[in-house]
Amino acid sequence: MRARLEEDAARAGAGTVLCRNCRFCTTVCPVGVRIPDVMTMINLSVAAGSDDVRSGDLLRRAYEARTAGGPASACVGCHACDGRCPQGIPIIWQMARATLLFER
Repeated sequence: MRARLEEDAARAGAGTVLCRNCRFCTTVCPVGVRIPDVMTMINLSVAAGSDDVRSGDLLRRAYEARTAGGPASACVGCHACDGRCPQGIPIIWQMARATLLFER
């Protein structure tokens, strides 16, 4: 499982995510992942210059608060959200990235 997360996170890249918070992806997520909030937290992490926030309290706690009830790790990989994103963001890969960044 960890190897798969790392592979998907590597595909996601390391830069910011161009999410416009349209929330089209959230209407089709069967488990209620708070996708735009996860994307915002990835961008805050990039802006802070942190590749690993697991040891940093502030970003990790902000992530936990913003994604309560729908963290990235809840993603089941169904890809329903991928086709809904007008920005063409590979959402599944970003969820893997956020899981490794904030939750492991």
